[in-house]
Amino acid sequence: MNQSFFDTFPNLTTLRLSSVNLDNDYFFNIGKRLFQPLKKLQNLDLTENLLSILPVDIFNDLTELREISISFNNLVSIPDLSTLVNLNYVYLSYNALATVDEQTRSTLDKLNSEKNPIHVSLFGNTFGCTCASSSLLVWFYETRVNLDGRNYSCIDKMGDKTTTRLITNHYRALRLHCLSSTWLTVAVTGISFILVALLTMFVFVKNKLKIKLILLRMIGRYIKPRRREEFLYDVCILYADDVYQWVCHDLRAELELKRGLKLFIRHRDEIPGEDKPVELYNTMNSSWKVLQILTPGFLASEFASTTMSMCLSFITMTTPNRLMLIMDSNMNIPTNIDFFLESVNEENIYRYGINNGGANDPRFWNNIYHGITAANNTTIIQQY
Repeated sequence: MNQSFFDTFPNLTTLRLSSVNLDNDYFFNIGKRLFQPLKKLQNLDLTENLLSILPVDIFNDLTELREISISFNNLVSIPDLSTLVNLNYVYLSYNALATVDEQTRSTLDKLNSEKNPIHVSLFGNTFGCTCASSSLLVWFYETRVNLDGRNYSCIDKMGDKTTTRLITNHYRALRLHCLSSTWLTVAVTGISFILVALLTMFVFVKNKLKIKLILLRMIGRYIKPRRREEFLYDVCILYADDVYQWVCHDLRAELELKRGLKLFIRHRDEIPGEDKPVELYNTMNSSWKVLQILTPGFLASEFASTTMSMCLSFITMTTPNRLMLIMDSNMNIPTNIDFFLESVNEENIYRYGINNGGANDPRFWNNIYHGITAANNTTIIQQY
């Protein structure tokens, strides 16, 4: 049958195309053009074919239709019925319908009236009786459309076969199950969102300087870090008089004499008569790294607070690892310097017994050396 086959039958009122092997490809290739001339058609029979889906608008021009029979096919959806104002009977039995979509239910309710009642046959389909189909179950129970028994086979939430009437009789249990599932989903989603937010905050706080630098580069404000060879000193050593001997002998011997680093040591390199804070700032600014040695004597000195504050000012977006700490392992850490310790990367903090033979521990000095020579934005792994 070509698409113009019914052009010569404009007054046809009944058309039976049952068991003629109509399939999906045929209707999708021809579309509604096949039935378009049949303006007076009242009865259409498409039963026992190979149909699983029909074009949505296939019946739109058949406004006189009173009876449609599409039973004994494999339909998974129902075409648009909204233009069929004279419709009385719709036979959809023994198909593969898992639901009746909301638009079709609304259309049937609008078309149904006392003067023009609509009869719908749905027996032989297996519907879904899950949370997603709860509105369908309510419609089966409440609609004024004449349904064939209002009790159909369905698959419940556990995958077992049951009936719509049995599920409707226990509708409260289904609603409670759906509600609990919804709240579980909301709770899991909320917890996941909180965890992602906390993880994002942790990453941001841990890498805020790098993130700021990336953002500045994105908007064109590139900040080029200084290279090591541009600094006068490899490292500025900040210490108190209580470790003078250890710095000027052991530390100097290990880092400067054996490993070739250029150190700034106050007792040797400081210019007499200069303003101490200004000299301290200029020295740190001229040094690739700043090595602060925390001891009880340093914390008791009058310049401790000024020195620590000045040290923090050299932790920048391009030099997050510029400050290094050596802490005397025999020292009790006071709580009033937490702000200082939390600002320094943990990888750059070294605990060591300064008065317990530091010069004899090559691993300690190797870690200090690698920490000093590493790039200012590189993480150092300590080997103890």
